[in-house]
Amino acid sequence: MHAPLRNPVSDDIPVPDVSHLKTEDDTPADNLFSEKQIRLLTEPLFSGWAGPPDGEPFFLAANVGVFPMASDDSFAPDVFLSLDTAPKEPLSEKKNRSYFVWEHGKPPDVVIEIVSNTEGGELSRKVRGYERMRVTHYVVFDAWLLLSDSLVTRFVLRDGMLVQQEGPLWLARAGIGLTLWEGEYEKERAR
Repeated sequence: MHAPLRNPVSDDIPVPDVSHLKTEDDTPADNLFSEKQIRLLTEPLFSGWAGPPDGEPFFLAANVGVFPMASDDSFAPDVFLSLDTAPKEPLSEKKNRSYFVWEHGKPPDVVIEIVSNTEGGELSRKVRGYERMRVTHYVVFDAWLLLSDSLVTRFVLRDGMLVQQEGPLWLARAGIGLTLWEGEYEKERAR
């Protein structure tokens, strides 16, 4: 006999059943440029960053579902970072394959979307969705200027709203930042 599921946030709140949720859709990456950008954002953190200075855990993922509630109303950000939490084990269990906000006790701290066409809603639908989710920092990288005249559009949560912010993103508590970089990566020169 198994012990009842416990909610890590509060023992008074039952853990939602996720068995009915679509956590994987098996769709391929948008394009090779986006795929390289995603790896350029995640590989350096996994290979060269020890994590936040205080040794706290972190959850960094690409193209993984983020569920604010137990419904199929989820997002799969190109990249997200959540501090003070880590992926749950074992990854083979459905309840551990996605980022369920109630399991981690918070939404991601940073969400990054890479624009690959004009249909993704990065500067409209997704801004509103991440705002409702209470994501602290939201960054849109638009290398081909498909949605705006800016390569990078950055938002920060203020008084419950994601408002546009200028300049690079710096997470002092984590000891990392995000800024534009131009150079060669895997024999490809780009920004």
